[in-house]
Formats: sequence, C-alpha cells, structure tokens
Amino acid sequence: TLGNSTFSDCTNLKTVTIPNVSVIGSSCFYSCTGLTDIDLSRVTEIGNQAFSNCTSLKKVDLSSVVNFGFNYYNDSYAFRACRSLKEAILPRECSSIPDGLFYECDSLTSVTIPEGCTYIGDYAFHGCPLETISIPSTITTIQSDAFSSSVVKDLYCHVIVPFETSVFDNMQSATLHVPEFSIN
Repeated sequence: TLGNSTFSDCTNLKTVTIPNVSVIGSSCFYSCTGLTDIDLSRVTEIGNQAFSNCTSLKKVDLSSVVNFGFNYYNDSYAFRACRSLKEAILPRECSSIPDGLFYECDSLTSVTIPEGCTYIGDYAFHGCPLETISIPSTITTIQSDAFSSSVVKDLYCHVIVPFETSVFDNMQSATLHVPEFSIN
C-alpha cells in the first residue's frame, strides 16, 4: 500500500513504476504536475483524488483496478483535472464508474465504458471532450451531470431504462445514436 498523500505535490516526479503495490491511498500523487507516466498494472484499488491535478499525465491503464475511492459516498475524483490525460482504459469487469472519476479532464478523448457496467456517477465525465462514447445497455443508473459540459462528437446510447434529466447538461454538439427499438 502507498499511503494517503505519500507523494503529494512532488512536482518533479516524472515516471512511476509500482511493481508490488495493489493499493494507492487517497491523494497519494495529488498535484504531481510533472508526472507523465505511471504503471498501474498491479494496482487494484485507487483512493479518492489519488492523481487529481496531475496535469502532465497522458494515459492511464486501469485494467486491474476493481475499486475506485474508499468512502461511503461513492465519489472518487481520482483523476480530477488531469488536463493532459487523453486516454483511459477501464477494466473489463468495471461495474461502476464513481462520481467525478475524470472530472475536468479536458483532453480526454478516448474511454470505453465496458459492457457489464451498471452505474455512472455524478460528474464522472464532466468537461471531457470525448470523441465517441458508447453507453452500454447494462447501465441502469446514470447520475445527474455525468456528462455535463462535455464536448462529444458521437454518443451511442444503448440504455434501456430512463435516467436523470441533467445527465448531458450543457453538452455541446453531439450526434445521438439510439437503437431503433427505443424510438416510439
């Protein structure tokens, strides 16, 4: 385990390889503004705001992560304001995307929400310029403002159940693609 705030504000930290750590504590790498590359291949848990404000981080592979955030409220903000983050790979077994996971990652253009995911939290993708996003049919809950203030080119929505009215609040210029059976 890497504890809470262990490397917080280490602005000259550039690359991190974590071979034998499975848990990264809350705010562990908070505001490590020089961090460009991190190996998370063995990490299974990432605490709240663990990488928030890591403004140089470009890509994260979260394939092995099973738990984001450690609190009652299901918020995370683990990658909040990672301004250079372009790509995020979520685990195939991801059942929920917590509140604020990629909040204000204003370079994030590529993320795939895996089939099997059932929950997208408040502000999960707020302010992200996602080129294409596909919301799988397994989603049962999308919280308010999940995609608010985002710029999405193509939105593929396979959701069968209705969701909050402000999910896409202030979204700019998206082409919405829906399955034929969802139109009356």
